Amino acid sequence: MEGVAIGWDVGGWHGKANAVVVLGLGAGRVEPLGMGGGALPPGSGSLRAFVEHFCGPVAGEAVAEAPVVVLAVDAPLGWPRGFGALVASAAQGDGLQGDGLQGDGLQGDGLQGDALRSDGLQGDGLPGNGVSALAEPDPSGRFIDNPYAFRDTDRAVARRFPHRRPMSASFDRLGNPATVAIRYTRAWSGGAGPCCTADAMRRGEGLRVMEVYPALAKAAPVREAATLPVWSRAMPAEVAPGTHLHDAAIAAVMGLGARAGDDRMLPVMEPAGGAEDEGAIWVPANAAWCVPAPA
Repeated sequence: MEGVAIGWDVGGWHGKANAVVVLGLGAGRVEPLGMGGGALPPGSGSLRAFVEHFCGPVAGEAVAEAPVVVLAVDAPLGWPRGFGALVASAAQGDGLQGDGLQGDGLQGDGLQGDALRSDGLQGDGLPGNGVSALAEPDPSGRFIDNPYAFRDTDRAVARRFPHRRPMSASFDRLGNPATVAIRYTRAWSGGAGPCCTADAMRRGEGLRVMEVYPALAKAAPVREAATLPVWSRAMPAEVAPGTHLHDAAIAAVMGLGARAGDDRMLPVMEPAGGAEDEGAIWVPANAAWCVPAPA
């Protein structure tokens, strides 16, 4: 087995909407290794245990033995920089010490040093923890430009695909699966976070984590749409459009494409080379491989 790709359509902490599909690549062929869905297992555990929980022991063993594992996640893997700075300001006691927030589980609950400091949020516009240094969104401006709601990669994807613009990780219902995805993937990657460049994805071995947007691979901008042929050829035949397993299968195929090095999938980061603290959405590189705009 040359490599394994795991597609994860992330549900929330307490729901049953998670779906996982595992595909193996060997001798130029894509082989389905397992799929399943439901509630999260207790604790983040290991990636192998997570896969076995949803997909069985064969898939788990393949993940453990493969030289390269790409985990393609259908959920945000980073927060808007402005939102992170706002949370960091509150957690550090920006005039809130008397409100019972200091010592109320914030400093020891992974907010200091795990989710915030490793994401480049320390020192990001917070000199002296002053509230005046925080962003001030324009209420008369576009929602997509709100720095507390959207990342640079979200805005870049919205410009390319205005008919399938991303939702906000911090404002919309994506916040629930986003916290799941960030917590689990950082545990499995040793805190390394997602791959945000093609070079990082394609060199070396081990685990590679990426954020994908499966809706871009569909034949129409609706959830129930079938997948475009360029993607469906590598997908398990038994997954039905409009299901969580369908989105997880698209994610897994996108993971294989990103690792293959054929420029089928590329990360969207504008300006190029920046904003790795916010993460990057990987999108199909060719317009013919993307969901068409409505007529």
